[in-house]
Amino acid sequence: MRYVPTHFYLVLGLVLLVVFSGIPVTTGTTLIGGTVLAIDAEAAAISLRMPKGESWLLPVVDRGLLRDIKVGDHVSLELNGDGKITKLVKLPIDAGN
Repeated sequence: MRYVPTHFYLVLGLVLLVVFSGIPVTTGTTLIGGTVLAIDAEAAAISLRMPKGESWLLPVVDRGLLRDIKVGDHVSLELNGDGKITKLVKLPIDAGN
C-alpha cells in the first residue's frame, strides 16, 4: 500500500467541508429585482420598490442601462460590490412584487 501524506487528508477534509456545508460562494455581485419608481438619467440612478415594500435609490455604472426602462417596469438587476447596478433587465411580468 502506498503512503499518502497526512496533509493530503487534511486538505481533502477541508474541501469536502466547504463543498457540503452550504457555505455560499460570493462573486462580488448581488442579484435582486423590483419595480421602477423613478429614473434620474442626469444622476445615473434609479429608484426601485423592492418586493418587501422598501424603496431603494441605486446608481448605475452606465447611463445606457436606463435607455429602455420606464417608470412602472418590473426589473431584475445585478449590483457590483460598490452597490452600483451593472446589469438591468426589464421583466415581462411582475415577478415578485
